Amino acid sequence: MISSKDRNDRYIQRKIKRNAPLRYYIAYKTDNKMADKPVVLCDPLCFIVNKFGHTDSKTLKSALFDFYSSEVLCAAKMRLVDDVAKINLESMLPHIPRRRDGDGRLQKEVDDLMIFTCLDEHKAIDKLPKYVSKSPDNMPSLRLYE
Repeated sequence: MISSKDRNDRYIQRKIKRNAPLRYYIAYKTDNKMADKPVVLCDPLCFIVNKFGHTDSKTLKSALFDFYSSEVLCAAKMRLVDDVAKINLESMLPHIPRRRDGDGRLQKEVDDLMIFTCLDEHKAIDKLPKYVSKSPDNMPSLRLYE
C-alpha cells in the first residue's frame, strides 16, 4: 500500500518534470502539530513573506520596484487579494484596486502589495497559503541594497 506522503512526493516530482503549476496541499510540522496549507507558486509573494519583518519597508519596496515588472506584480497582487478574501479579512483591509493604469503604475502596484503591514497587525499572515518560488534566481537579492 502506498502512503499519502509517497503519493504526494510522486505528484510533486511529476509536476516539476512537466513544469506545471504546483497546486497541492503540503503537510509540514510546526510546534508538534500538523498543518495543511495550500502551496502557491508566486515569486514576488514568496520574497515579500520571507523578507517582511526582517527588512525595512523602503528597502523591500525598492527591491520589488527594481526587479519585477508591473505585470508580474499585478498578478501577485491579484493572487494576494484573492487569498485575503478566502480568509474573510477584506473588510478589515483598505480597498485595493484590481487594476492600475497610467503613470507610476509600477510604484502603485508595489504600494498595494504592502498590505502585509495590515495583515501583520491582524495577525493574519500565518493564515495565508505558503508562497513558494520556482527558483532563487526569480527573487531579488537584498545585498545590492545594503
